[in-house]
Amino acid sequence: MLFRTTLILAFILIAALMPGQPSAAQERLQDSRLYEELTAHLRAHPETTLEDAAALANELLERYGINYEFAILEEERREAFDITLSAGPRRFVTDAVSDSGAGPCGERWVTVSAKHVDETHIAIVQNGKTFIANRLQDMALDTVKVFAPDGTTLLFEAHVPWQTIPEEVVPGGDAVVVYMPLYDDVPEWWKAVAKAHPGIFTRYPHLMLAVGAEGTRFLGDVERYVGHSFENVDRPGDKGMGSFFRRIRFKDSGFVIEFQAPCT
Repeated sequence: MLFRTTLILAFILIAALMPGQPSAAQERLQDSRLYEELTAHLRAHPETTLEDAAALANELLERYGINYEFAILEEERREAFDITLSAGPRRFVTDAVSDSGAGPCGERWVTVSAKHVDETHIAIVQNGKTFIANRLQDMALDTVKVFAPDGTTLLFEAHVPWQTIPEEVVPGGDAVVVYMPLYDDVPEWWKAVAKAHPGIFTRYPHLMLAVGAEGTRFLGDVERYVGHSFENVDRPGDKGMGSFFRRIRFKDSGFVIEFQAPCT
């Protein structure tokens, strides 16, 4: 009995000391499968309406999240390393990768599948479950500030999944709209959508994603796809905000937004 107990204890000790073995509470983050499953469905069913495509994308958002592309602004400039995100007792691990200095500040990027991000937290989605993790201070995203038509009353800040120029602010002013490209993966579906809605402003397949202070959702309303003109509303001192800073006013709604890339 003593010999058997000693063997068990020795096995446990060796397993604990083995390099590269995650603890029981540590999990490797999986990228979102939203894009793959959405485009596969649209290829198989090109008759899917724009509204139904957005509804499906929202179902997949709850199941998989969407890939948020964070820039890691750290001084060491390591080529590759792990990032650990804490969600209560759980630890989620993912790797940061270098773009070999190709970005404006030599960014290191990390992808996190989530359905919403704010200044301090990330709503990670894994296997259909949502975990609220603490956001690390050096994990940067493009941030969009949304102002009322007076240009001074701040309504909210949106942390968008990737670097982009917002397309508009939704009626009611609770979210900014960004473009999610579907590239050349669903040409027949987009051809049918464009035929049904000739007012859509671009020939490239995409869905519109609304990012607000409280949540993220795909939009099926064709009015969000027709294009919304804007004008620059520069102010004295804007040049000191960095080369990527912009302030624009949407002509139809009057809402004003400010945004810039995380590294300027």
